[in-house]
Amino acid sequence: MDSYRSVDIRIGFFVKNHGDGDLFDGPMKILAHVFAPPTRFFHLDGEENWVADGKYLKEGMVDLESAAAHEIRHLLGLDSFEKEAIMFPTLEDGTRKVELSRDDTEGLQMLYGSNPNYNGSSTIYTPSRE
Repeated sequence: MDSYRSVDIRIGFFVKNHGDGDLFDGPMKILAHVFAPPTRFFHLDGEENWVADGKYLKEGMVDLESAAAHEIRHLLGLDSFEKEAIMFPTLEDGTRKVELSRDDTEGLQMLYGSNPNYNGSSTIYTPSRE
């Protein structure tokens, strides 16, 4: 249990009243919520029909990666009202939204600066073997 208290972000699935003051309300309403530092809780509604692999996503299901991408960006301080953005306030069921929009990228760069080494060729990180 000590390791849970010392992590940077605490992630878990919860239902209804789970003790943080923000109740979950069942399927297809509030999908998840986060609490910024110092708390750093990342809670997902355990009553959603979560799908971890987007290729099996259908109506009535929620893409876990899309919801996680959205909530993690909240922890970074982002928000958006552009429909294409990951940070748009709602995610329709059966929808996968994991690619950064222009608005998502500009918001991150405004808060944290741009990467001077980025050449636009890949968003996949490959560690070097030096």
